[in-house]
Amino acid sequence: MVVDRIWTKNKLVSMLKPANYSPMVDFAMTRQKERLEKNEVADDDVNDKDFLSRFIQAMKKDPSIPQWALPAWTSSNILAGSDTTAIYLRTLFKNLLTDPRTLATLRKELDDAQSRGQLSMPVTWKESRELPYLDACIKEAGRIHPPFGLPLERIVPEGGLTISGEFVPAGTIVGMNGWVVHRDRDVFGDDADQWRPERWLEADEATKTRMDQGLLTFGGGHRSCLGKNISLLELYKLVPTILRTYELELVDGDQPWRVENRWFVPQFGFEVKLRKRQ
Repeated sequence: MVVDRIWTKNKLVSMLKPANYSPMVDFAMTRQKERLEKNEVADDDVNDKDFLSRFIQAMKKDPSIPQWALPAWTSSNILAGSDTTAIYLRTLFKNLLTDPRTLATLRKELDDAQSRGQLSMPVTWKESRELPYLDACIKEAGRIHPPFGLPLERIVPEGGLTISGEFVPAGTIVGMNGWVVHRDRDVFGDDADQWRPERWLEADEATKTRMDQGLLTFGGGHRSCLGKNISLLELYKLVPTILRTYELELVDGDQPWRVENRWFVPQFGFEVKLRKRQ
């Protein structure tokens, strides 16, 4: 705590340290500048339904919104969910590549949909939602390696709370850890430690509902991650598009990767070769 106050939260130190360059923020600022210039000349090519246009419209409607809000919103919209989505994608592709059976099953589903004319390139959100095995693989990846590694905390309200027969007094910090919850055998089955997307397809409706309710991949309830929907949109569109376009091969074979828990749980040592599919 002392080091945190002296170094991280010290205003003088912050002023002396060089600003960190962020290519994503730079990208956001460039797009913002382009859009504002196009709006000034009433360019017909401007997309008036994307996030950036809606942000600009909101600021025009309410002059009290400070000017710094536009770059803050634009940058946040790009950065939101970037770490969690990257962790999610690595988990999904790692498990598919180390379990060729599941990769082949997913590829067949995509190829069959393509042959029926039901897939665009890139794959649309609507099309991706009609692919049950893709849905199962994405849910299973979020279950087997949730992006958050620490408990999702709550504070017990006034009057206290009884949890599993134990009374917990008001003001107590309680929490659930996705890595523990997602391996509950009563919910996810005796093979809860294993990657097996089929569990989401084989379960009856009651069991599937319990599993869906037990997922803490993005938190839960009204305290869910704000970037959840953007992250899922990216996952459901990107994964099938990549698999339709490329062959993937692990560089080091089935070697374990290094994982660090620092709130997020990123992985290291995951390298893949890509080549265009014929």
